[in-house]
This record gives sequence, C-alpha cells and structure tokens, in this order.
Amino acid sequence: MSDLITDAALFETLKQFSFVPGRHVSSSGGNMKKRTRGTGGEFSDYRNYGIGDEIKYIDWNIYARSNKLFSKVFHDEGNVDVHLLLDVSKSMDFGNDNKLRYAKNIIMMLAYVGITNNHNVQFSAFADKSFMTMSLGHKINIFGNFLEELEDIHPQGETKLNQSIMNYLHEQKPSGLLFVVSDFLDEEGYEQGLTHLAHSPLHACCVQILCEEENNPKPGFTDHLQDIESNRLIDFNLTSTICQKYIKAFKQHIEQFKILCLLQNILYLNLKTAFPIDQFIVNLVQQGICKRK
Repeated sequence: MSDLITDAALFETLKQFSFVPGRHVSSSGGNMKKRTRGTGGEFSDYRNYGIGDEIKYIDWNIYARSNKLFSKVFHDEGNVDVHLLLDVSKSMDFGNDNKLRYAKNIIMMLAYVGITNNHNVQFSAFADKSFMTMSLGHKINIFGNFLEELEDIHPQGETKLNQSIMNYLHEQKPSGLLFVVSDFLDEEGYEQGLTHLAHSPLHACCVQILCEEENNPKPGFTDHLQDIESNRLIDFNLTSTICQKYIKAFKQHIEQFKILCLLQNILYLNLKTAFPIDQFIVNLVQQGICKRK
C-alpha cells in the first residue's frame, strides 16, 4: 500500500495555490526574483514541459523545429526558496493513522505547490542525522522521481531536532521559507534548534504531527512496551488516573512548544492525523503562508 495520496483531484486543487512572497526574506535582504510562467514578467528561459505546466506557455515554434515540448519561464518578483525538513525518526512510525505517512503527504503537497509556482524546492529527511537531501529546484518533470524517493523512506534512528536543524542551517545556509514537519517529541528538547531558526534569514514554520493515540489515550491497556527509538522495555498499565495525568501533561507540552514558537516568531501548526489532508492547504491560507491564485 502506498504511503502517498496520488489523487489527480488533489493535485488540481493544489495548482490553485501559491506561497505568499511577501512573507519571506531573501538572502540579500531585498526583493527576490521569481521564475514564473506567464506574461506578467520578463522572459527568462525555457524548460522541459512537465506535468502541471499549462499548455498556453508551451513554445510551439521550438516544438515545430525539435518535436519536443518546452515551457517558457519568466522572471517576476516574489520568488522564494522553499526548504522542506521531514522527521523520519522511529517515533514518527506510530498511530493507526500513521504519523510518518501523514507527514510524507504534507511534504508532497508543499513540494508540489512550490514547484508549480517555480519556487526552488529542497527536501531533507532527518532523524539522529540528516541522511537524505534532494534538490528539486523548480522542475516539475522530476517531481515523479521525488515521489519515489519519498515513498521509499522508512523510519529510522532517534529524534535529534536540535542537531538536525542546526546541521541543516550550517550546511545549506538557507534563506526563504522553511517547513519542519515532525512530532517534536524529543527528550533532548528543541529549544536550540528553534533559536537558530529565529536568528536565520528564514521564515520558519513548525508543523507538528500527532495521532489520536497520543492526544487521547484510552485506559485499560496493559502490556510490556518497547520504546521504538531506544528499544527499552517497560511494564505498562494504563489506568484512568494515568490517562488523566498524561493528557494534562501532554497538553502542557504542546502549549509550551506553541508559545516558544510564537516567542521566536516561528509559525506553529498543530495537525492531528485524523485531520483531512486536503484541508492542510486551507490552513496555510488562513495563516497567510499561501494564497489562491
């Protein structure tokens, strides 16, 4: 069974949206230039025609000479580099509505919105270390390859948010818009990583993915549990009292994380895996990150 939703209707819906350039910062501190299809800017280049490109931007003169389809690319103001960081640690492999499966689809949607608007998109998967980075650029014709790579990612390692975020900032020196998609459940915390994000030339967004079993556990469960990251064995009896204490502590943890993001001027989104995946983009519009074209 595929982890990814490849419904054509979803992709048609996503093509109606774009990121809001005004919310982002360029590496030079000024306005950025966007390579975009259309007549609203200065012609820049050609690229191979790919899925998602509109037919009206095909250069038919080139097609007549070469029998190959190319789309026109234009410069316009408002370009943004889009960086997508996905937590693939073992803690993400949890829930009847699996967190990692849900997170992969969030990443897929963000990448598609970026690419179809000619933003430069870069993806990185991390756990205790970054093990995969893929530059999509703004090339819709390699989106299929990206989906194959995303599909093949399996949970591994422990969550190391601070180290992973700081390593990415140091190695990539990114600017523009950055999404971190994770459950943000890390015993070592995430404060350092968020502080570094806040002091970088980025507009950052933390997307916290949680499942129903984490938000509202049901009493009566008794078993020998194994920590999916450390492999420690724990004798566990989930009583009503434990459930109540856990839910209270878990809500406090989420609230503290949300407040920390706000204090660092980092956008925070909390998504439950039961939340309809196609509504995520609407959530971004409400937050001012995306807009309808």
